[in-house]
Amino acid sequence: MTKLVLDPNKTRRVPPPRSGPVLRPTPLPRPALMTLFLLASSATTFGMALPTPKSGEQEPLVAEEVAFVSRLAVLRLEPQAVVRVEPGEQESERLDPFVAAISEGLAALERHDYDTARSKFMEADRIRPGTDQVAEGLARAKMGIRMATIEQLHQQARQFESKELWHQAAGAYQRVLELDPAIDFANQGKQSAERKAAFYASMERLLAKPQRFTEDAVREEAKEIGRRAERISSKGPRLEAGLAQLKVHLDVYGKVREVVLKSDELTEIFIYKVKKLAPFAQTTLELRPATYTIVGSRKGYRDVRIILIVEPGKDPQPLTIKCVEKI
Repeated sequence: MTKLVLDPNKTRRVPPPRSGPVLRPTPLPRPALMTLFLLASSATTFGMALPTPKSGEQEPLVAEEVAFVSRLAVLRLEPQAVVRVEPGEQESERLDPFVAAISEGLAALERHDYDTARSKFMEADRIRPGTDQVAEGLARAKMGIRMATIEQLHQQARQFESKELWHQAAGAYQRVLELDPAIDFANQGKQSAERKAAFYASMERLLAKPQRFTEDAVREEAKEIGRRAERISSKGPRLEAGLAQLKVHLDVYGKVREVVLKSDELTEIFIYKVKKLAPFAQTTLELRPATYTIVGSRKGYRDVRIILIVEPGKDPQPLTIKCVEKI
């Protein structure tokens, strides 16, 4: 039986040798077969026609051989890419070093091991510098590394978001944009994370000094934060806890306490940032929890100054303020 074999120095149909190694096109493993597809070059086109069985031949070429030769006829392959296989040997053991490196690089690409793929293509480039096959393989490996890094950063950002760590999430998205400024999910994610980071920072700034909830401006800011938070459909535990604490502070520091002041009907009383009182014997004021400075003054007498602390949840003891020291 006559079989198709490839002579590495000629591109024609020749009979197989009677003994010794046979050049076999069909049993190449899949990575090696992929290598043959990548090894197209502009050197020589195989002028090879598919053989047909002649009279006396026992069987035609099998389908795999036909397909293989068809590809060789179409692709511009370098003959040295074909492997000479000894009887009983594994094809991978006899691959040309350049072809072996390319093949291993392709296999690494298939299993998404891009670092190994890059290493193998660089090895191939050292063997045969400047080939298109290596350039294409390196480009695919570098693209794979880049995409894998972007996906890793995306997952990190999602994890930070799930923990409501918005500054860290924005940072992860920023690192994605440094790799590719045109990625939509990173642009949108960064903008959203930065808005939420600013929102949380405002809320936590207010919560850090609850005594400021006595100030009208602070109370209005806290209420606005609450209104904005209500529009957030999915709230995490950190936001829920912060909003709950805001409501507590608004309630506690918003409830006025009764403060009883006593005097001598001769001393004028001035409460900083609240109001000035005419002389009285006793009066009751309603004040929010806070620290107040009360000054008493009387002509011919030394002024007196008292610090009044109104605590949340309880009324202070009656306070007497009058000027008694002459000057």
